[in-house]
Formats: sequence, structure tokens, C-alpha cells
Amino acid sequence: MKNGTEYHYPSSDAYTENLYSDEGITKLSQDSKIIRLLEELERKGNCVGGARDEVNALFNYVTATKKVKSDMITHLEYMKACIEKT
Repeated sequence: MKNGTEYHYPSSDAYTENLYSDEGITKLSQDSKIIRLLEELERKGNCVGGARDEVNALFNYVTATKKVKSDMITHLEYMKACIEKT
């Protein structure tokens, strides 16, 4: 998105609040204003490879963290079931 000749990626309180949830973080991997800005800068001839690598690393970290959280929940549920049997 552009407003005149400046880059324009506005936010709102509702948008920001939504970011602080698991669903909001997950949506960022599908549609990120940072990625759109980097793509726009790249189309204009700017070299943004380092910034893109950093964003990809953050997305990979979030994905891995979500998997670990899921595995931990599964393990805790198993331990709870074992305790309840005794």
C-alpha cells in the first residue's frame, strides 16, 4: 500500500491487540505487513535479503515454539491421565 510517495502500513488498537494472541501470531505467517513492506522495497530495487532472512528466522522460531508447546500439552495430558489412574 502506498499513500502518495510514502510507504503506508497503518495500525489500529484492535490490530495491535490481536497480535498478542496465538491466532494473531499465526496470521502473521500468512499475511505480514513487514513482508509486504520488504516486498515493496525489493520491487523498488532495494536489497532487503538480510531483513527477509531475519523475518524468516523469527517465523521459523514461532513455528517451532508452537510445536514444542503442543508437544508439552500432549505430554502433560498424558501425565495427568497416568496420575488419575493411580
